Parts: sequence; C-alpha cells; structure tokens
Amino acid sequence: KSAIGAGTKDRFIEKLLAAHKQDHSNPLSIEELKKKAGVLFGQQPLRMNSYNLIDKLTLKSIEEDHIWSKIIVGKKDIDIAGLITKLGNSDWVSRGVEYLEDGNDVCPFCQQHTITPSFRSKLYAFFDEEYKHNISNVQSSREKYKNEVDTIIRSLENLIESLQRQEKLSTFYNNLNSIFSALKAEFFNNIELISSKQKEPSRTIALNNTIDIIDKFNSELTRINTIIIEHNNLVDNFTREKSVLINDIWSFFASEYDATITKHNREIKGKDSAIKNLEAKKGWH
Repeated sequence: KSAIGAGTKDRFIEKLLAAHKQDHSNPLSIEELKKKAGVLFGQQPLRMNSYNLIDKLTLKSIEEDHIWSKIIVGKKDIDIAGLITKLGNSDWVSRGVEYLEDGNDVCPFCQQHTITPSFRSKLYAFFDEEYKHNISNVQSSREKYKNEVDTIIRSLENLIESLQRQEKLSTFYNNLNSIFSALKAEFFNNIELISSKQKEPSRTIALNNTIDIIDKFNSELTRINTIIIEHNNLVDNFTREKSVLINDIWSFFASEYDATITKHNREIKGKDSAIKNLEAKKGWH
C-alpha cells in the first residue's frame, strides 16, 4: 500500500474515491500492471543495447553472381579445344597444367616425355586470360563468401548466447536458435557447392538463397529491438513511469470497485439530501 501512497485504510479509501472521480473506463489489465510493477517497484533497471540486423547485401550479391551458372572452359578456337571438349575433361587438363613445369617435357599425367614446345603453347593458349580471370573470380568469391559467413556466424552465436542471459528477451531464444540452425545449414551447403565449382570450373551450380532466412531472423531482431526501445524509454523516464503506473493502479481499483463506490456515493448523496431536508424543515418552523 505504501508503494502506491496508501499506508492506512482511511488513506486507501480517500485515494480510491479520488481515483473514481477520474476517467477509469479503460484500465490496464492486472497482468500488464504486474509486469510493469515488477520493473518499476524493484531496483532501477539498466539500459539495454539493441541488436544490429544481419547485413545481407554482400551475401546476396555473391549468391546471385552469374559466375556460378557459367561454364568455365578454355578458348574454343585452339586446335586442341575440340579434343578436350569432346572428352569432357577440361577441368582435369586444367589441373594438370598447374603441374606442368617450364622446360620440362614430362607429362604430369602419364609421366612420359610427350610435352613438346608446340603442345605446351597450345595448352597455355587454351587456358587463356579470360579463363584465368573467371577462375580467379570463383576463388575470390569463395573467400569473400566464407569470410562473410564466418563473421555472421560468430556474431549470431554471441547474440543468441546473450538472449539466454537476459530474462526479458529469453522467450525469443528457441525461435531464433532454430532459424540460426537453418541458416548455418544453408551457408555450409553453399560453401560446399562453391568448392565443387572451384574444383570443376566447367560445372554449373545454383547457390541456395539464404536471404529469406535472414529476413526471418531480422524480423525477430526488429521485434526484440522494439522491446529494448520500450525498456530503455522506461529506464530513461523511471520516476515519471513509476508515477504513471501508480495512477494506472488506482484506475484499476476504481474500475474494479466501480459498482460499490457508485452505490456508496448514492447512499452518501441520499443521506446528505435527507439532512438538508430536515434542516430546511427546522428552519421553516
């Protein structure tokens, strides 16, 4: 009672009657009052930091890159191109060229002395600058994607762990953790697909779209941040909010006891009217 300014029975009735004279037609529920009271009548809470949404721009640009659907093979107007294409082993030959040593006529595959200067130049011409550029793009995109994924995973692991430590936000933990698990699975699948493209450049792949899952995660974060903003507003205006809560509590009581108070007021009014009538009659005589 003392917390809401009613230390005695008489004081309680006085405050209740005063509250009844004010607008009490739309009071907060008992659950809402308890929730606010748990914060405002306890130790003054601390501000909370909001969470950054996942930046999806880098992921989106990499996942939608046309390089993944591109068949990366060597130059087609070289006379050995037809044979390599017919055999369907461009990727295999490309890996072999990496082991082809300058000035050495030993084939990296059969280990025989079959590499002539002419054949060597044709191999180099087949895997031209455009081919090397495309291969470089695959490599750099893989590294960029993996770095971005690693950064996001570390960040979200810390975020989800922090939710468990904050009672006010712990209800979001299970849902966000489930979304996070689905997101990680898609990330790892994409990294495997990119690795397969790196090993076989002529292969076409389609990366899984992680943006929809990220949007779902960000939507939950937005809800959390809304709660954090409300909490911080309460912290910043603790004294004022406490006063508002006390008024809300009295409005609740006034609404709960409306019928009793109305009856009481009618009885008081009736007695006052009777007294005035008696006094009037005495004065008339």
